[in-house]
Amino acid sequence: TKNRAYLDELKHTDMPIVYEAINALQRTAWQINSKVLEVMEVLWETGSEVAGLPPREGMPLPVKPFDIDTNDEAKREYRIAAAKIHVQNLSLLGQRIGFNMALGIARRYEKFRKIHFPYQLDFRGRIYAVPHLNPQGSDFQKALLRFSGGKPLGSEGWKWLAIHGANVAGYDKASFEDRVNWVEENENEILAISGDPYNNRGWSGAVGSVEIDKPWQFLAFCNEWAGYVEHGESFVSKLPVAMDGSCSGIQHFSAMLRDEVGGAAVNLVPKALPADVYQLVANRVMEQVEDDLINGTPDEMRHTDEGVAYVKQGTKAIAAQWKEFGITRKVTKRSVMTLAYGSREYGFKEQLMEDIIRPAKQSGKPFPFQGDGYQGAQYMAKAIWKAVNQVLVKAGEAMRWLQGAASLAASEELPVRWTTPVGFPVMQAYPDLEKRKVKTAINGKLVYLTMYAEKDNLDRRKQSSGIAPNFVHSCDAAHMMLTLVRAKQAGIDNFAMIHDSFGTTAGDVENLYHVVREGFMEMYGDIDVLESFRDEITQQLGSKNQAKLEPLPLRGTLDLSQVVDSRYCFA
Repeated sequence: TKNRAYLDELKHTDMPIVYEAINALQRTAWQINSKVLEVMEVLWETGSEVAGLPPREGMPLPVKPFDIDTNDEAKREYRIAAAKIHVQNLSLLGQRIGFNMALGIARRYEKFRKIHFPYQLDFRGRIYAVPHLNPQGSDFQKALLRFSGGKPLGSEGWKWLAIHGANVAGYDKASFEDRVNWVEENENEILAISGDPYNNRGWSGAVGSVEIDKPWQFLAFCNEWAGYVEHGESFVSKLPVAMDGSCSGIQHFSAMLRDEVGGAAVNLVPKALPADVYQLVANRVMEQVEDDLINGTPDEMRHTDEGVAYVKQGTKAIAAQWKEFGITRKVTKRSVMTLAYGSREYGFKEQLMEDIIRPAKQSGKPFPFQGDGYQGAQYMAKAIWKAVNQVLVKAGEAMRWLQGAASLAASEELPVRWTTPVGFPVMQAYPDLEKRKVKTAINGKLVYLTMYAEKDNLDRRKQSSGIAPNFVHSCDAAHMMLTLVRAKQAGIDNFAMIHDSFGTTAGDVENLYHVVREGFMEMYGDIDVLESFRDEITQQLGSKNQAKLEPLPLRGTLDLSQVVDSRYCFA
């Protein structure tokens, strides 16, 4: 932030939990995982692209048409195709640079027994590691790191190591027992991978019937599992083993409003098997599709302004296309995940085009949708929006209330301010931006650059749209800080934390398992975070807007004490 007064306020705010939490992370000693680094370097030097390694060269440009100088249509199509390749090559170049930087850092620091990472907070209190190679990075970056100080697995740790292996493999929707069984059933292949990862490439493809989701972390797990098989429960494991929140944003909204329906959907209540909120939403969408197949609207003949006739598809036809395509949890996952962070029907549509429709069209398999599939994406976005508002009612109510409160503050040109449950003061202030074009010359060519200058007033639209994601991010940051402090008090010293992901050595996971849940219950049991937010913003608003502030959404009947006994809320 450029706000000096706010920085000065932070400097003089008493927030011991915040400092204790960030120092617990910074005290955690790491080291480079030499076995993974060796495999990565060998494959990179040979030009391999397995396990997501970026290609060493860019994609070749399309062949120029022979009549490009005389055929305007051919020239136009070539330029469009060449422009797409240029964009892809720029992306690949960025990937190569990022990978090479991480590899170079790993080589440089491999000789050290202990390395430490500095961390910083964003304005919501979320904690981020500063260096390019860090424990919060991509799959290959995480795999390059392990704790410097390990801990013997013991009677429970080996099970958590197995669960971690199943999780990074992508077998993470089954019960804990089934995840352990999956590892034991595939133990021979896991040991073969550890023994010779070059000739046993299942880690970068599939093991059993499971397509490996995070290949480099799975390779690191295979090496660790080989250590357990050789040494048993006394094996000192250094691999970070994490428990992730189940659709974290919805968990926090459900907890603060005691939403029994949403809470059950995101595993805040005990169940024999993990609840899958993405599948629950997909099921609701499927019900709508089945209804539209019978009661939907028919196709219509329409005309453009120029008088050209075209067919406007009805919901009956599009529903049939989606049924043929298949409505899985993958179709709804990103929309549900981003709901708590401000995504809406329009955002759902763009996500569907990017994640589902365009890849389906480029796959070469039968494509059931008309044209580019845009009408199909519009239909599905509307269906998902309707479904999430049925399944996650209270989350929607909380977000709308927060947006209304932020809009009132913005109408007075006031930033939105609140204090998180661990005492961190947050200030949301998005300035309005003025677009400016700058005319300049680069290498003798005239270039127009676009710049954005901050104005003195706030961007009212962004103040409203940003409040829900920023508020829930401040809540998950507070929970993570509280967990760090409580875990430190419980004797845990190694931490791998990423917002809603809580990691330590396998030997300490059983301990952290309880601390994470108790911290969540403590935070929402002791503090009504929405009521605190309302009280703080009421003090900031003028009397007219105070009267306009809506009452808080009504609470549901969720019993928060059940979180302690829920196996899959953080798994």
